[in-house]
Amino acid sequence: KVYQRLNFLLPELEEQQIVEETTQLELTSALELYLHQADIKVSAKLFSPIIFALGLSICLVISKFIGLVFLPVVFFGYCFLIYLMLEKRVENRSHLFSIDYPTVLMATASSVKAGLTPYAALERSVNLLPKDSLVRTEVAKLLQDIRRGHSRRQAIDGFGLTIRQPDLELFREAFLIVLEHGGRFAPTLERLALVCRDRSSLIRSAKVSTASMRMTANVLLIVTPLVVALVALRTKNFWDTFFNNPIANSLGSTGLIVILLSYGLLIKMSSFKA
Repeated sequence: KVYQRLNFLLPELEEQQIVEETTQLELTSALELYLHQADIKVSAKLFSPIIFALGLSICLVISKFIGLVFLPVVFFGYCFLIYLMLEKRVENRSHLFSIDYPTVLMATASSVKAGLTPYAALERSVNLLPKDSLVRTEVAKLLQDIRRGHSRRQAIDGFGLTIRQPDLELFREAFLIVLEHGGRFAPTLERLALVCRDRSSLIRSAKVSTASMRMTANVLLIVTPLVVALVALRTKNFWDTFFNNPIANSLGSTGLIVILLSYGLLIKMSSFKA
């Protein structure tokens, strides 16, 4: 993607540097990027074996209580749970980024209107943000890469890669166009800030509109295990029958797996993306 934006006006050394950096980017796997977005400090080569080994260990322990035919479903449910946890971390980081991002865009637009360069406007717009702000961290990394002599295309393409937000690609392209060909940058930043705020508002509206339905679904999923627990307390030899009787074990295992998968599916459906 970076290489496609090269033109014949670039010096030979700069072009060679960009090609090497592009090759390095292409070697980064999708799982590696996903782990970075979830803020997991483990490499993809190490993460996959750990998750697989832990899943097999869980299945080995559970095999003493349920039939072997249900173990693939248990392993799938375990993988689905890991996926939901990673998605939650990715969405939390995206939400933290979205809190300051529109404000930074508006502040940058105001500074550009005042006559500052895009770089100086970006640096000024994040000065008042906390040091642990994701937006400030990404802007500082962008400016640092520029000062170190990296190509501006490479530096801008690396902005916000660890944040899963569709608005960032628009910002990167607009920033590159302004730096290479000029143009009015302030109106573009104001529109991007408006788009980001509208997207966040749409997600919040969807969560509010479906809050009662999600609450009802959670209650229904919790009621069934509670009823089973009450029956187990009032029935003698309930657990002996559950573990030793093949039919009871199969029915109970099926019900438990359905409840867990339904709860995971509910969480996935409640994850709104605009």
